[in-house]
Amino acid sequence: MLELKGRYKLIAFSGNIPSRIQYLENKYSFKKWFDVEVYSFDYGETKPSKKFVEVMLEKAGLKGEGNKVLYVDDKEKDAAPARELGVNIFIYERGNVSELRKKMRELGVDVQIK
Repeated sequence: MLELKGRYKLIAFSGNIPSRIQYLENKYSFKKWFDVEVYSFDYGETKPSKKFVEVMLEKAGLKGEGNKVLYVDDKEKDAAPARELGVNIFIYERGNVSELRKKMRELGVDVQIK
């Protein structure tokens, strides 16, 4: 994330409940890495929901521009609505960072470690 922060808009897009988000924030201090945070509990939607993806795109300032987004999820069913909206999808499997980097490079994302 360090290599992307400040060069790309990073979006936290989660269907977790508030207590889980707080737990993860306390444990990992992850929120500092994101420019936009979109949580299901704030919008009454959750994954997989096309409307929830639309909210994410709108909050990111990318409404109608899903092709400018790389959506990384660990579940195909949760990513499917984003795919329908033209969003680039990568289904992440634990430990498969090299494949994620490869996908990012294919999309023109500069993932060089600085």
